[in-house]
Amino acid sequence: MQQALGEPFEPYGDYLLNDRAAVVQIPHKDPRIIAPTTRATGLSAGWNFNIPLTTRVGTGYIFSSRFISDDEAMAELLAFYGDQAKGCEPRIIPIKTGRVRNAWVKNCVALGLSGGFIEPLEATAIFMTDLGARWLQHYLPTQDFEPELAAAYNRQVARVYEEVRDFIQAHYHLNNRQDSEYWRTAREGMKLSDRLQENLKVWRHTTPEVLDLDSAYLFSSPVYTLLLIAKGFYKDRRLAKASSLSRTAYERYRAAERKARPDQLAGLIGHAEFLRTGGKAPAGPLAMPRPGEMPAFATVGTKIRLPAQSKFSPGRRKPKRR
Repeated sequence: MQQALGEPFEPYGDYLLNDRAAVVQIPHKDPRIIAPTTRATGLSAGWNFNIPLTTRVGTGYIFSSRFISDDEAMAELLAFYGDQAKGCEPRIIPIKTGRVRNAWVKNCVALGLSGGFIEPLEATAIFMTDLGARWLQHYLPTQDFEPELAAAYNRQVARVYEEVRDFIQAHYHLNNRQDSEYWRTAREGMKLSDRLQENLKVWRHTTPEVLDLDSAYLFSSPVYTLLLIAKGFYKDRRLAKASSLSRTAYERYRAAERKARPDQLAGLIGHAEFLRTGGKAPAGPLAMPRPGEMPAFATVGTKIRLPAQSKFSPGRRKPKRR
């Protein structure tokens, strides 16, 4: 795409710092105990991923060469795992973050990594490859390669790349770490897209809505809300139009969850055994809180309050026209 057809590459280096990965495979601490989740952990100049597999753990250090050398990154990664990584040798993979300007050029289409790459903080590469293939099925009804269809396809691909880029950058821009120059630069020294800048200003006064987003194939407004809450974005803020839970309703729901947990776990097997049996785990009871114990949105009990119901709110009839 870039060499034979001369399609330019649009780098995202002004938005995202990380341009290297130190990767290695390490053994499980105990093969009988395999975690059922992947884990991301911040390090001095990037972050570590930990992906438990059936026979080993895939792990690595996604980092920025502006703040740490390859040798230093490998040493930090090995030190992070200690004896578990003894004798292992990481390898370095350069990361070229960005995308080709157009994914469809003439009679060629770049899918997946051939069209671009964004660091795997949200593990989006497989989804984006699948999405690109589905869109191609829609926009390729003939073998004439109509330019209008290619242009429509390229618009969608560009939108989803920018969606992923902005959501990942929001993690870094909202970080509160002060322990290294890397994290301070990620927060204060990187370019933000016009859309992300605008939305962060809007969201200081209200919670995210789908109307705010140019693209929401992966990261919808509720997902942004969760990210902002987790980053302390709304701490001590009063949002007049944000829905909220009363403290009483929330505590009642949490108590019901804790009560149901022993029954949910009864009879379940460990993740390692689940994988060894080919995913055929015995069905255990999944007790859930009763409907009456589920939390309901309320207008009292927190700093965030709902506005008074207007005459056109759901549940109220509109006045008849005379």
